[in-house]
Amino acid sequence: MPLSPITIEYELTGKIKQSMLDEKMDKAISEGILEMATIEGQTKIQDQLFPSHGYITGTLHRSISTALVGPMVAQIDAGKNRFGNNLVYASWVEGTSPRNASSSFKGYKMFQKTFKKLEGMSEAVVYKYIGQRIMRIFR
Repeated sequence: MPLSPITIEYELTGKIKQSMLDEKMDKAISEGILEMATIEGQTKIQDQLFPSHGYITGTLHRSISTALVGPMVAQIDAGKNRFGNNLVYASWVEGTSPRNASSSFKGYKMFQKTFKKLEGMSEAVVYKYIGQRIMRIFR
């Protein structure tokens, strides 16, 4: 289920550039990215799981989570960050298992669909999660 990272770039210039401010910016951006990935990513993936559509016991639904895996890098997965490994059948339900190729079930592509939506997010959505946090630094 590995997907390419979504990047957001920023640049500090002028008199406001200082190391303490850089730390605050990094923290604000990381917190915003985590919240954005959780609300716009994790919950959207979980919303695609319902009875007769990948939701039988609720285990996969509960296993999907978001975590910061690096500076300003969030990852949504099916249990790897919380439990050490993705849920065994998560790739089957997603449609990325080698077994999907020889089966009539091609997967629900929940992560893939959500990733495409995250890639196409408007600046307003990014501002909602990240921009507002940055603005609070200057208050």
